[in-house]
Parts: sequence; structure tokens; C-alpha cells
Amino acid sequence: MNRALWFSVLAAPIAWVFHLVIGYSLEEWFACSPSATDIGRVLGMSVSSVAIVITVLFGLVAIAGAAVGLRCLRTIPEDAPYSARARWMAIVGIMNSVLYLAIIVGGLGPALILQACEVSP
Repeated sequence: MNRALWFSVLAAPIAWVFHLVIGYSLEEWFACSPSATDIGRVLGMSVSSVAIVITVLFGLVAIAGAAVGLRCLRTIPEDAPYSARARWMAIVGIMNSVLYLAIIVGGLGPALILQACEVSP
């Protein structure tokens, strides 16, 4: 139960960090670098398509954190000596997951709105 509670609390924030780092590096370093062979594409896919794929993957990690937190919240025995801490961690894990899922999905906006590899004036 302890590992599940920690997964619930930490899965979504860690998924957000990886989403941020990978999403930025894909466009900035791989798709738009002067040495890129196919400007604006990563592994044969457009930057927008890759952004959608990584958003879905890391969004699923955040959803998994919420699901694990909900399962833990439902299975915590009332009379256990650790029930207050476990209940608190499960609730925080659910709230964390919802918040970071919104942030991950919101991070998709610039990739869909802005043009890849465009230099700003």
C-alpha cells in the first residue's frame, strides 16, 4: 500500500517534468536544429503529432496516479493505525494528478497553435 500511495502522489508531477523536458527538446533540439535532416519533423512525424503522442502518454501516467490514489482511498481500513496518513496521501495523490493532468494537457496548446521552427521577429 505504501508504494501505491507514493506512486499516486508522485506520478503526475514526474510525468509533467518529463513532458516539459521532452516536449521542449523535441522541437528545439531535434526538429529545428540546423543539423536536422528533415526540418520540422521528428522520426518522420510532424512536431504537432509528436506533441500529441507524448501528451497522451504522460496524461495516461497522471490518470494512473489518480486511479491508484482512488483505489487506495477505497481500500484503507478505518481502524488501521496508519489510516489518517494513508487517507491524506491518497487524497493528495488524486488532487495532484488532476492538477498536473490539466497542466500536461494545457502544454499541448502551443504545439498545436504555433508553427514549428518559426523564428520570432
